[in-house]
Amino acid sequence: MMRALEPYEVRVVALPASQLDRLVVLSDAAHAAAAHPLVHALAEQLAAGVDAAIRCEPGTDCEHERRRRLAAVALHHVQRYGPDPDPAGTDVLAAPLATIARGRGDCASRAAVVLALDLALGLSAHLVALSRPCEPDDHIAVAVWLDDGWEWQDAMTTLPLGGVLTGIPCPLPTTAFIL
Repeated sequence: MMRALEPYEVRVVALPASQLDRLVVLSDAAHAAAAHPLVHALAEQLAAGVDAAIRCEPGTDCEHERRRRLAAVALHHVQRYGPDPDPAGTDVLAAPLATIARGRGDCASRAAVVLALDLALGLSAHLVALSRPCEPDDHIAVAVWLDDGWEWQDAMTTLPLGGVLTGIPCPLPTTAFIL
């Protein structure tokens, strides 16, 4: 089992490393980061923008739309980060605070930031590692619960603000770990 990531740590791991081990380390780092003042402040800033934009009719419940928009702005914030491909034969595990500070990351690093923001925003979410036949490497994304089901948050794609779902451009995953 790999040791936990420090708050601002970036660690290069030689492959093959256990996909589940990497997922556990990133998930634990994201859960810890969700309580960090920097992530909490960023989440509050994103939530304030959402709350200012929502217009509810008197007597209606806007929580579902609010949660959907919170998930969308958390995703969109991280989608703006620059790419940071892993060196050949390695996987770079970056703690969410390191990814935020650097403003770039691979799918795993970005997914950990999305997860941390989702959790700080009060959403229920999990990291999901996917093995797909069309990609040579595993892919990590986030599944977020939005009242009527789980929806993907893929920080490596570009969607307009307000989009949460991403189409999977290849056949369904052959294996998936959800943590």
